[in-house]
Amino acid sequence: MSYLKITYDTSSIKISLSNPEKRNALNAELMQELTDFFTNTKKDLKSFKYVLLEGEGKSFCAGADLNWMKEMVNYSFEKNISDSEKLFNLFNSIYTFDLPVIVKAHGHVYGGGLGLLAAADFAVADEETKFCFSEVKLGLAPAVISSFVLSKCNFSHAQAYMISGKAFGSLKAYQIGLINHLHHKDHFKELIQSFEDSSQEALVATKKLIQAQRPLKPGTYKQMTLETISKLRISDEAQKRMTSVLSHKGRG
Repeated sequence: MSYLKITYDTSSIKISLSNPEKRNALNAELMQELTDFFTNTKKDLKSFKYVLLEGEGKSFCAGADLNWMKEMVNYSFEKNISDSEKLFNLFNSIYTFDLPVIVKAHGHVYGGGLGLLAAADFAVADEETKFCFSEVKLGLAPAVISSFVLSKCNFSHAQAYMISGKAFGSLKAYQIGLINHLHHKDHFKELIQSFEDSSQEALVATKKLIQAQRPLKPGTYKQMTLETISKLRISDEAQKRMTSVLSHKGRG
């Protein structure tokens, strides 16, 4: 089963997360498909100006898939390091992709879904979208996504929501810099047109220029973030909390 639908238009590439029954939650297969595209795409990118990443169904991406989380409960520290590195590589492949990446979010954007959003160059969401760094409720930390989020957002406000695990709406996400635009259909068309009207070469060069000057570079903190989440995943507290949540969801 493929978890992505990829459409090549005249000047854009549209990627749809296509597991709507699970609200496009991250699992090993979806992560690998996305990483493979952003790392190994064989298309001549000079033919395109941007990538649009969105999700089918009720939500853009509601965090980690239930079955994937069940597997994590029994992972060793070493296995967790390896698994977490795959997650980092996914976000980094988006972050370092030559073309600008636009995320169009809706519904729920929780946990790792926020990593996809933060790794992108431009993020939009409708007014009803809900966001949450939900990791602390599971005894975890938003570790792997943290460098990407903190390089994009107002640091102080992002810190508050990461630590509290409090859900928030699109207006707050816009105010802290997590998303760049609140949209409805007409506004989104105008945004896309602005990319269509731009020079492909200039878009690529500008992305590289900005990334080179960002003070926080995710790769610098890669090992620390991998070790942080891996240690927490195998802690007694996280094991109890994840088992409880999984058991509760299983009954539902």
